[in-house]
Amino acid sequence: MHAWILLLLSGSAGAASPALTVFPSGSSLVQNALRITIAFDEPQPSGRAADLVLEVNGKAIDSPFVSVPLWSPDQRRLTVLLHPGRQKQGLDARQRLGAILTEGAQARLLVGGTLAKQWTVAPADRRGPVLGDWEWQAPAPDSRDALVLRL
Repeated sequence: MHAWILLLLSGSAGAASPALTVFPSGSSLVQNALRITIAFDEPQPSGRAADLVLEVNGKAIDSPFVSVPLWSPDQRRLTVLLHPGRQKQGLDARQRLGAILTEGAQARLLVGGTLAKQWTVAPADRRGPVLGDWEWQAPAPDSRDALVLRL
């Protein structure tokens, strides 16, 4: 079974598609993902994310996102939250409306009608962060080097 996830951000008719990066940036998206972030090269007009549509198997899903998109102050990063009540196990919204993502599905993100990212939906991650897996590298003393974290 294949399902396509489409996230469409409304834009001005005839406007060029902005350059962007989508996170998660890998080839898979876990089934219980809670957010998708889109980083634009240039600031975006206010209200750009007013028309979000999510489709699975060609059908629009009712209320897949939390209703308020989260823009960075510079209008270059947009984070949309997948409805946590439909992503987490045992909650009423998930039982009534169903899960948003299905393991094994092919997910596609379109921005302004243009394909921005494609994923395969991976099994849900129920493990959580494991601090022992994290690596860090301290900057040299008295330097302006960055602290490096690998999570």
